Amino acid sequence: MGVIMASIPMAELQALSKMDDYDKMLAMDRVSRQYGVSVANIEKQLSALSSGGIVQEMPANDDLFVPSKTSTEPSTQLSGAPTYLDNANKFRMKYDPSEESVSKQSQVNQAILCPHCSVPLGIPATRPIKVMCPSCMQESTFYN
Repeated sequence: MGVIMASIPMAELQALSKMDDYDKMLAMDRVSRQYGVSVANIEKQLSALSSGGIVQEMPANDDLFVPSKTSTEPSTQLSGAPTYLDNANKFRMKYDPSEESVSKQSQVNQAILCPHCSVPLGIPATRPIKVMCPSCMQESTFYN
């Protein structure tokens, strides 16, 4: 039984075959970007490995789609400018009934997305403003 060299190392394929579904999905995405092979190609190689151990090299012209890490579209937003959301009233947190919290909630008249994790944040209109995201704990300063 001859094994033809695959574009993904056998150790990677064997590690993928032992993972549960969610971990396998994440790892296949990583391997796809690392080796420049489509996820469909990886799935074919995994099924070939599990059905008999023979992994054939897939054609190079498969439906390969590997998203680039940099966007090719020009940025329409200024650097450091927040992404504004409509209806800032939805982003007033009401879990703290203290007077200080109520006064802060009444100042919220804008809603933006955290530039680090894209969580919606309710903020006042004062600028510059330093905001600590409660989700990712990253601090951002907005000047406009």
